[in-house]
Amino acid sequence: MTKRKLAWIVISLLGVVSLIGLVVGINSIQDITLTEQEVQSRVDGKLPLEKNGMVLNGLQVNLENNLLNVVASFEGKKWGQEFSATINTDGTPYYNNLDGTFHFRPNKITVSEIRVRGEAVSTKVEKFIDKYVDSPKINQNAGEIATKIEEWVNGSIENTTTFALQRIPIYTLPDTLKGNTARMLLKSVDIGNDSLTLHLSFWQFTKMVLMYVLIFIVALAMAVAILMNPEWGMVLLFVGSIGDIGS
Repeated sequence: MTKRKLAWIVISLLGVVSLIGLVVGINSIQDITLTEQEVQSRVDGKLPLEKNGMVLNGLQVNLENNLLNVVASFEGKKWGQEFSATINTDGTPYYNNLDGTFHFRPNKITVSEIRVRGEAVSTKVEKFIDKYVDSPKINQNAGEIATKIEEWVNGSIENTTTFALQRIPIYTLPDTLKGNTARMLLKSVDIGNDSLTLHLSFWQFTKMVLMYVLIFIVALAMAVAILMNPEWGMVLLFVGSIGDIGS
């Protein structure tokens, strides 16, 4: 058996082994599915979250068909008063490729309830006006003023909710082979009943690995060829030296 034939046999065997490794790698990487309970557990680990006297102490996640529902619970001291609030919102997850995290993007935030020392904001404002304000014009428009203040308070709560949702990931890809692969090959995200599924593109994975296998085989073939034909190496060195002289 000639050296040339032996070299090509070695290259062919390496190619077969690489392809087998590729197939095994593809079969070992599957879609990532999280149950609603698993997502909830990860979110709970990020709480409580505080901003400007508002404390987010509860974030209930509900997964339904193609929809993510979140119920947020706040409490704390704001505007010189103790308060509690409940917010309800529907939306979809979005992916932050830089951090490998999934966050919730709300479509619309609705303040379901907000209580200031156990009373509605509008009721609290009207009682304050009746007790401390001695102006016929203000007293006459107490209901409208109370409504405006309640809208302003609701807006403040909604802004804080948006801030919190941007900083609390519903899922973070693990720093493992599977997690790092998912970062590169994530194709889509589906929300089912009580589950969140991350779909990976295996064809993209296949193309990437085949490219690296081809580069490896070409490099190995060149190395074997140079070992079997040392004069080729001298030619390459000569060509490289010409480039150095030109620069």
